[in-house]
Amino acid sequence: MPPSMDRDLDQEPLASVYARRGISVDALAVAEHGTLRRDSASLVAPTLQDPASTPPLTDPPWATAPALELGPVIGRGGMGVVRLGVQPSLKRQVAIKEVRPEAATPLAVSRLLREAWVSGNLEHPNIVPVHALIGGDASPRLIMKHIEGVVWSDRLAEGGALPAHELRPDLEAHLQVLIRVCHAVRFAHSKGILHLDLKPDNVMLGEFSEVYLLDWGAAATHLDDAPPWMHHVSKITTVSGTPAYLAPEMAAARGDLIGPATDVYLLGAILHEILTGAPPHAHAGPALMDRLMAAYASPPKEFGDHIPAELAAICSRAMARSPALRYPTADAFRVALEEFVHHRSSTRLCDQALLRLARLRLALSGDSARTLSPVDEARYVSECRFGLQQALEIWADNPDAREGLRELLELDVQRALETRDPRRAAAALRELPAPRPDLTARLDALETDLADEATKLRALEALGRDVDLSVYRRHRIALALGLSGIWLVWNLATAALSEAGLLTFDHLTLILTTIAPLSVYALTAAWFRTTLLVTAINRRVLALLGGGFLSIIVFSLAASAMRVPPMHIFALHPVFYLFFLIALAFSVDMRALWCALPVCAGLIPAARDPQLAFLCNGISGSVAALFMAAIWWRDDRRERRPVASAADSR
Repeated sequence: MPPSMDRDLDQEPLASVYARRGISVDALAVAEHGTLRRDSASLVAPTLQDPASTPPLTDPPWATAPALELGPVIGRGGMGVVRLGVQPSLKRQVAIKEVRPEAATPLAVSRLLREAWVSGNLEHPNIVPVHALIGGDASPRLIMKHIEGVVWSDRLAEGGALPAHELRPDLEAHLQVLIRVCHAVRFAHSKGILHLDLKPDNVMLGEFSEVYLLDWGAAATHLDDAPPWMHHVSKITTVSGTPAYLAPEMAAARGDLIGPATDVYLLGAILHEILTGAPPHAHAGPALMDRLMAAYASPPKEFGDHIPAELAAICSRAMARSPALRYPTADAFRVALEEFVHHRSSTRLCDQALLRLARLRLALSGDSARTLSPVDEARYVSECRFGLQQALEIWADNPDAREGLRELLELDVQRALETRDPRRAAAALRELPAPRPDLTARLDALETDLADEATKLRALEALGRDVDLSVYRRHRIALALGLSGIWLVWNLATAALSEAGLLTFDHLTLILTTIAPLSVYALTAAWFRTTLLVTAINRRVLALLGGGFLSIIVFSLAASAMRVPPMHIFALHPVFYLFFLIALAFSVDMRALWCALPVCAGLIPAARDPQLAFLCNGISGSVAALFMAAIWWRDDRRERRPVASAADSR
């Protein structure tokens, strides 16, 4: 029947188990450190160390042992005593264990011999080396390495009781000790030997970080081909071990269920003491039976929130009531502890990052969000992300770090959406393994809004460029200067030719001289089309100028048809120039009204004496164009001066 379905462990009360097996709790013998011995002659049930199996003391193999100098007693138990000694041949201090003279029964000697034989077969860095077994006055003497250090239980008790809801500050140091104990247990298991009394009292810590597992007196084997002097678990029919740590099958004296998983339970019980400050069954009650019943029941342990969940799970699994549910080997338990220690650095980084995340959330809540600068916010996010990513790099399955990183990335997306930063939001969304649909939808909506705004902005920029007087201003200045010179030369040349009689200024000549400026204008516009026709302002200026020339031609044709004298018609041309300048002022640049002054000034004498029209029109038109060029040139100089000053300052 599988252990988890065993009738004794799952259903039958412990008192019934003891009654059926003939075990008397009152008759259980207690040795040093509260350990129950299974080799006492007072046991009702047959014992593993029964007198019939005790080797004779006559003519022992250690009769010719080397000399040994005995020193003071350094330890004393229920049956044994440990002295400090010296081996003269090797000039070294040793620890000497022997049975006390008043307790030197065959059973006690047998127990010491078996401990010596078991320890002698376990040569491991974390097991106390046995140097020799020699004769003594009342019993053999077990010569072992002398360890200078402290018992682990004393180190655990330093500083008093463990405060409630607090982890011991030296947790990792004690876990490292337990890991090294696991190494010793694993080695013993590889030899088929079970310790069966694992507890901090049986572990010594040396002054140079040595860790030694002691007291193999309760050891037994689970191998069928083991030497005859080694106890076999199948013969265990009474309770043995330390009640505060016992596994359920030990409390039930079920030797057939005792195996490597039993030592795993005891290792878990030590971990329980490290975490809570007490063995698992220590507070079950004052009576021995109370602790035995607690060990037999072994309900799932409850740990406070201050205990890391991963470590609590390791302890709970190691101390599962059913051996089949525990770690299969001591090495598997050790690996779990080492993984936790490795994960511990990940957990620390995660905790620090989550603390920063909490501060960031607080800083972004309420009115404080207005005082948190973008630089500080970016620093918080960067620090949190780095810490969580480092935690995941150390331990890829760290659940808190994964959840924290998800929360941070979602917060980053939300903040990016609030600040209308789609690239930041998209980058954070790409890092999320499963982005929330609402965040994706909000990002799509933001990108659509920004695209619409960008289109509108480009349209506004194009519109602003179209009405920006500074765009291709120099080309307009050049056009104004060119027209000024051409206009003056044209009119003065026409006046000179007319005065010299070389040109008869009739209606046909009037029409031709009117068409000529329009032709020059058209050629100029075509030549500068890549600049002057680019912006709305320039197109508007050219359109007004072209419209003015066309209006003059139409007026001249109409006036010629009415037989108005050509010079009178030509003298009235400045009226159209005035309309052109007024339209230019109200549609392009109000300062064009200044250019109307010379036109008005030239119109008056030409109206009084049409013969002066060529001279007046030429001068007034040229001056008006020069005025416009001067106004635009002044704007250009004013805008270029700050740029030049900034360059000089650099």
